[in-house]
Amino acid sequence: MCLLKKLFLGLPLIALFFLFLYGRKQDVSKSLNDEPKCEKVEPAKTIKCDLCANEVQKKGSTQGYPICENDLPKANAVARIDGGDGADIYITTNIYCKSLSDQIDLASVETGSVNDGRKQDVSKSFDEPKCEKVELAKTIKCDLCVDEVQKKGYTQGYPICENDLPKAYNAAARIDVCGGANIYITTSFIYWESLSDQIDLASVETGSGNERTLKILKFDTEYEPGFKVGLGAHFNHDNWDGYIQYTRLHQSESNTFKTGEETQLNFRPYWTISNFTNVIADTTATWRMDLDKVDFELGRSYYVGTNLIFRPVLGLDLHWIDQKYNFISEVVTTGVINSSVKNDSWALGPRFGLNMNWFFYKGFKLFGNLAIDLMFASNEASGTVTQGTTNYSLQKYKKYIVRDVEEGAIGFGWGSYFSNNKWHFDISAAYEIQRYSHTNYMNKYTQSFSGGVTKQIKPGDLFLHGLTVTTRFDF
Repeated sequence: MCLLKKLFLGLPLIALFFLFLYGRKQDVSKSLNDEPKCEKVEPAKTIKCDLCANEVQKKGSTQGYPICENDLPKANAVARIDGGDGADIYITTNIYCKSLSDQIDLASVETGSVNDGRKQDVSKSFDEPKCEKVELAKTIKCDLCVDEVQKKGYTQGYPICENDLPKAYNAAARIDVCGGANIYITTSFIYWESLSDQIDLASVETGSGNERTLKILKFDTEYEPGFKVGLGAHFNHDNWDGYIQYTRLHQSESNTFKTGEETQLNFRPYWTISNFTNVIADTTATWRMDLDKVDFELGRSYYVGTNLIFRPVLGLDLHWIDQKYNFISEVVTTGVINSSVKNDSWALGPRFGLNMNWFFYKGFKLFGNLAIDLMFASNEASGTVTQGTTNYSLQKYKKYIVRDVEEGAIGFGWGSYFSNNKWHFDISAAYEIQRYSHTNYMNKYTQSFSGGVTKQIKPGDLFLHGLTVTTRFDF
């Protein structure tokens, strides 16, 4: 009686359970019969921010139900029931009757939550081949600079192989850093000597009777330090670059002529109006020269050979050259002789040049630079001369000319890229020489009127030469 009562009460529940299973089976069978259509899922227009809807749209398939062949990877994707934002818990119900008989239970009951342990227990119940865990490949950090270097197949700005580039085009050879600002800076230490025409002290005539000696009191100079700083930038237009450089060299030199015991028949200074005899004190001359120079260049580096790179230059040169000369002596008859003269000059004009690099071993190179400037220049000379009690004021003399400036350098250097071409460093040492024409009009007056005879005096040129050590940094 108890058994019948319980069966009567349980039949409706059992019927509902089987009807539910039958309906699910029909839905699944329909979906399987309609395969293998895998239409593209159009993402629903999101009106409100629903995290679950977004997750569904991202997946593109309904987890736990049939999917299209290419919806998921084929490495046993998870197929558990996914309740979205739910608690991920499921419940099953057993309907059974207490009885002493075996094999009459209706169902088993299992409650719990979905977890990794549960999935492992289920997987163990199948005698299928194990799918080994797929090890994800280690992600290699993508360095665009490495890719760029590998794509080129050669190191730009350094020697190349014969077939690396087309032979009908002067391919760019500028330093090309990866991902940088395409800017470079240069700094130079210079140790130069300044030389000039028309700065000697005087001529001296010594001796007696028919045995006489003429001697030129030469003005000697020494090497002095200075510096250069420069800033350059590369342009996309045909790989040209712009470069501006400032040079500063300020020097002061002194020479002294010591009076000897020999008889001086004539003492002819180049810085006074008259000639003298019997100089009784040391003669001292001081020459100061200040050079400030700005060069602006447009250039393009290109390959001429596999190891030879040229860079033609077109630009402007602007410089200021200020000079001052002081001369002091003393003679018996006249007394103190003092002369102070200065020459201020500036010049502006076009600049033409060529830079050459020849690489003989990896980053080591020999280089040579040549440049010529044709400039409009202004010179202003003025000063005073005192001879005993007589004072001379030299009225300002102004002269406009066309000045030529020649520059040359030859040296040795080394350079290299670093950090996958992200920056570049170069260092070099060179012997450099420069010439500036018509820079010295300081003794125009004194020599013109010396001895009471007017003479046409050629203005002096300025010469610079010495060591230049340069570093360059591209970034």
